[in-house]
Amino acid sequence: MKSSVPERFALYDLSTDPGQQKDLAQSEPETVEKLTPKMIALFLVMPLLITIANFAGMAGGLAAGGLFLKMPAVVYIAEVKKALIPFDLYWGLVKGLFYSTIISVTGSYMGMKVRGGPASVGRATTSAVVVSIFLVILVDALLSLLFIHIRPGLTL
Repeated sequence: MKSSVPERFALYDLSTDPGQQKDLAQSEPETVEKLTPKMIALFLVMPLLITIANFAGMAGGLAAGGLFLKMPAVVYIAEVKKALIPFDLYWGLVKGLFYSTIISVTGSYMGMKVRGGPASVGRATTSAVVVSIFLVILVDALLSLLFIHIRPGLTL
């Protein structure tokens, strides 16, 4: 059933007119103003999420080793110290900065291109997610190749 409220009504409340075509050269400062907070937020939050995920993964490994393999915590920690160097953790944070750049720029770019109503927003969101996932996987593969050559003790 079609609503009696125009599709663009909610977007007008947000001071956005999706039907109005803008020249990108004229809207450049506006674009930068909208993109910068998203990038800063992701630059700050992504390393925090990566750190939490690293500790959660190590805690999960400790729990699995203790429950299923009957491995004492001291042995697990000793093996982690042998296998893991601080460079591994720093490299994960560096990769997170690449990922946050990809996600924020792709999402903002797709969002700025939206013209039309809510259906267009849904399509743009889906496109942004698909493109972001593809680019993150591609950049991860390239950074992994670089990591093999930079990290001491690893070879192809």
